[in-house]
Amino acid sequence: GNPAASLHTTAGDYGLFVHALLRESRQDPAAFAESTTELTHVADGVGWGLGWGLEYPEDRPEPALWHWGDNGPFKAFVYLDPVADRGFVFFANGENGLALTRGILERLFPGHHPLLDWLDYAQLEVGEQER
Repeated sequence: GNPAASLHTTAGDYGLFVHALLRESRQDPAAFAESTTELTHVADGVGWGLGWGLEYPEDRPEPALWHWGDNGPFKAFVYLDPVADRGFVFFANGENGLALTRGILERLFPGHHPLLDWLDYAQLEVGEQER
């Protein structure tokens, strides 16, 4: 097996996993904080913890967690914000699936997202009239 490509799940089931992580962040904040400690600084506002990308939106000390998948024609993205107590998951069957990331992320979590600069995937441009 290839750990990066052998997870077989649905967006709905992965969403349940994200929901469980958010619940854990409320039930045991100390353990959750330990598991989301930045181990590697990647760029301004972006770090890496234990298997999760960490983003520090709007200069706050608590990170949001994110991850992406890029396996050829299959793409995925997950983002969860324990402070806002919500997150999202999307899976795409297409080479350009991650081009949707900025539009979805900024719509659900307005503001600047340094992870998008670091991830550096070409993004779909959505006009204001389409939002």
